[in-house]
Amino acid sequence: MKDYEVVQAAIDAHLEGKDESQIVALEAEIQRLKDLLAINKRFHADTEVRHFKSWLRKHPQPSESDFFQRFLTDTRLPQHSSRAMYEAKLKLYAYSEEDIHLFEETWKDMLVELTSE
Repeated sequence: MKDYEVVQAAIDAHLEGKDESQIVALEAEIQRLKDLLAINKRFHADTEVRHFKSWLRKHPQPSESDFFQRFLTDTRLPQHSSRAMYEAKLKLYAYSEEDIHLFEETWKDMLVELTSE
């Protein structure tokens, strides 16, 4: 069984005797978890070269960190590359774990957008 099928079976067993609003809320949570799992699987399997810097310029990011501006202006980072190559370069150039996490989350956002087009 797949992970979400096991969770679904456990929830179905638990739902006997629950009211409709609880069932609807749990079904929504199941869907959210399935979507999150799909995004994470796609993220880890993504090996395509992508024009991430171009995408990033068109999609302004929150200004809580200066990471995105540093990423865009860092000439050591290519204009387009695979996710794994970008991550390797970020580690090589001593970007912080927080910066790498921001990169990963933003890459996922890009994948979600590309999927919905």
